[in-house]
This record gives sequence, structure tokens and C-alpha cells, in this order.
Amino acid sequence: MNVLAISGLSYGFRGPQGEVSVLHGLDLAVAPEEIVIVTGPSGSGKSTLLSLAGLLRRPPPGTVHLFGVDVGTAGEAALGALRGRMRFVFQKSYLVAGLTVLENVIASLVALPETNRRFDDIRARRMLENVGLADKVGAYPHQLSGGQQQRVAVARALVALPELLIVDEPTAALDREAARIVVDQIRLLTQTMGCGVLMTTHDDRIMDVATRRLHLADGRLSQPPGEWHAPC
Repeated sequence: MNVLAISGLSYGFRGPQGEVSVLHGLDLAVAPEEIVIVTGPSGSGKSTLLSLAGLLRRPPPGTVHLFGVDVGTAGEAALGALRGRMRFVFQKSYLVAGLTVLENVIASLVALPETNRRFDDIRARRMLENVGLADKVGAYPHQLSGGQQQRVAVARALVALPELLIVDEPTAALDREAARIVVDQIRLLTQTMGCGVLMTTHDDRIMDVATRRLHLADGRLSQPPGEWHAPC
């Protein structure tokens, strides 16, 4: 079963000049162990797509299914359960200023059924080590660079071992080495835990992690321009 299935999704909003159409009849599926990268120009609807896939906005009934559930008709309890099975990485880190790096990562674990204070600490430290921030566990967000903050945000998302990871421009603030660390950890999650990933990016340095690429322009999805093959 796909972790995410979008069928015939159209979406718009009412602006000062009337109805504005953003997405037009989108079809998209993300399977376990798959990294789907969506490219496209600014204003093409990428952020809207992610917000609908990730339950930040309610889609029309019948158009978005998460783990087999129609989110357009699901009740609040069901939506809460679905949210617990996914995690986000946004363009901004959205770290909690009053928590240390370690505490920010642990915060992603406290609501999980298997949470355990001692185990959560070990798990969070290991994930921070994986993204190259083992020496920053006691630091606060304001003491980190923008790129380091983004790596903490990635660690916070991955530590929960989500079934679906939704990622918006994860490497925009990272140098080449840090970008590679981040996407390699995302790829490892898909390979070892069967997580599905829906990612938007403009970063040509990380396209090799994709199992499939799509291009969004004028609210419509298509194959990206030029010939492209998934990595072996």
C-alpha cells in the first residue's frame, strides 16, 4: 500500500480578484522506500502540495489518501493518528528557542507510544551524531548557524522513524558536505525503515537520492525536462 496517494487533486483559494486556482488535477503516489522529488519554479504550487499531503490544509474528499485513509473525510481523531505517523522538514528549522539541541530532538519522541526517557536520550544523541552535531547537544538554537539549525530539524524528524517524511527544500542553507550528510540520512531511513519521502528542492547536488522525479509548473505535474534515470 502506498503511504501517500493523490488522485485528481485540484485546489485553489478566493483572492481579491476572485477564485485563484493553484493545483490542477494532480495524480501522485509515494510508496514505502521511495523518495519522490518534486521540482518546479517558485509559485508553481509546491508548498501547497506539501501542505495538503501533510494535513496542514484539508484537501477535497477523495483526493488525498494517507496510509489508505481518505483525509478529506477523516475525523479529528483519525487525523491526529495520521499525523503521528509522519514528520516534516521545512525550509525554516522551527526549533524551540528555550530548549537545547538535544531537547529539541527528544521532543519529537515524547508522544510516541514506545517513549522512554532514557532510551529517548540515547536515540536522540545517536541521531545528532549521524548528522554531525554530536558536539552541539547542549547548545541552544541561537548559538547555531542556520545550517546547523536545519540539521537539528532533520534529526528531529528522522529520530521518530516516520512512515512518511515530507521535506521542503532541506538543503537550501547547507554547504555541500552538510547537504550530503542530510540526504544520506534521509535515504538511510527509507532503506532501513521503509519510509516514503516526498521532497521539494531546487538543489541539483542532491537529485541522485531520488527514486523518481516530477516537475510541477502552473499547478500541473509532469516528468522533468530532459532525460532522467533513477539511480541504481
